[in-house]
Amino acid sequence: MEALPAGQRATPFVAELAELQATRRAAGGGFVVLPEWAQILERHFPAQES
Repeated sequence: MEALPAGQRATPFVAELAELQATRRAAGGGFVVLPEWAQILERHFPAQES
């Protein structure tokens, strides 16, 4: 796996946090339940096959 250029290293984390924040707002400001949290992480950081 190649490292991302310096200007793009935070991109996956920013996208994941933005989606998490939007999900939380849609839930009325409450907590994001663990299954939803796991789905968001999987979309932005898919498991890599070895």
